[in-house]
Amino acid sequence: MPNTTTILTNAAAQHTAQQMAAEADSTKNIVALGEKIITGDTKGLDFKAMLDHWLEQAIGFGIRVVIAFIVFYIFRWVIKALVKWFRKWMNYRHVSPGLTSFLSSLFHGLAFVLLIIVLVEILGIKSVSFAALMAALGVAIGAALSGQLQNLAAGVVILTTRPFRVGDWIESKGAEGTVTDISIFYTTLHSIDNSSIHIPNAVVTSDKIINTSSQTTRRCQWIMGVEYNTDVDMVKQTMLSVIDGDKRILSNPPVLVVVRELADSSVNVMMRAWCNSEDYWPLMWEVNEKLYKVFNDKKISFAFPSMTIYQGGDRPMYIDVNNNFEGDQNGAPEAEKTTQQ
Repeated sequence: MPNTTTILTNAAAQHTAQQMAAEADSTKNIVALGEKIITGDTKGLDFKAMLDHWLEQAIGFGIRVVIAFIVFYIFRWVIKALVKWFRKWMNYRHVSPGLTSFLSSLFHGLAFVLLIIVLVEILGIKSVSFAALMAALGVAIGAALSGQLQNLAAGVVILTTRPFRVGDWIESKGAEGTVTDISIFYTTLHSIDNSSIHIPNAVVTSDKIINTSSQTTRRCQWIMGVEYNTDVDMVKQTMLSVIDGDKRILSNPPVLVVVRELADSSVNVMMRAWCNSEDYWPLMWEVNEKLYKVFNDKKISFAFPSMTIYQGGDRPMYIDVNNNFEGDQNGAPEAEKTTQQ
């Protein structure tokens, strides 16, 4: 006894063979009719019957087109409703917003592929011809959209490895913002200037990703460059006084103030403090302003790039690299200018 699979396979093969035979007969009839018209042999041809037949086929095809349009708009509305319901169901199941967005986009695309297949059946296009057409289109589209296929694979990588989630603030490829959507092809960021940035998923995964929302705390750092003759202890105390009593500064880890570097033209004093992630930028901006004001109030000079050049004599010549001032150590201009290379 043949099994069910064998029976279904044979039936499908028989149906395909019948369709191919019908198409072949139709093609032969059209070719034969064309040859008779070209040679002028119109005996036995009933043009009225042929016109009636063609008119009937045209009307039938027109009706199928109207039905296809109606089905298209109805199915499109149904697809939108199903996608909306699917999102609500995923949110009810407490699925991550990124995965919800990705699966919704994938479900939407598959539903439209199914709709196209239904429309092809309604229009009466032969399955064999449609399969051959789709195979050719698949090769062409696959070659043209190879980059999009990479984005699709990268989207799967993002959702499985989860380097960031919807709502995180990230930096990638020179762009930064809050992640608002992770679709099958693009990751969307909402920037601080209220614009949307769409980055291909393949670009995101091929470069480093800085996620500043993955931790609850962040480290703030301020570096002040002062002149070499400045009292470093006074600078440290001044910097500490700026953040002293600020409740946004965490006690653990403790605040650190050190001489970070003895640079060419400055002594760089660094202060580090920790805060909650949501307080990072307001704290950075406020402390920057306070440091500038208190340094000016206490007459602490900010260092600027400078160079000392000796010209034969024993008087050094001080040159501002920005070419704002040239003169000797007493401020008197030199008679002969020196050009910095």
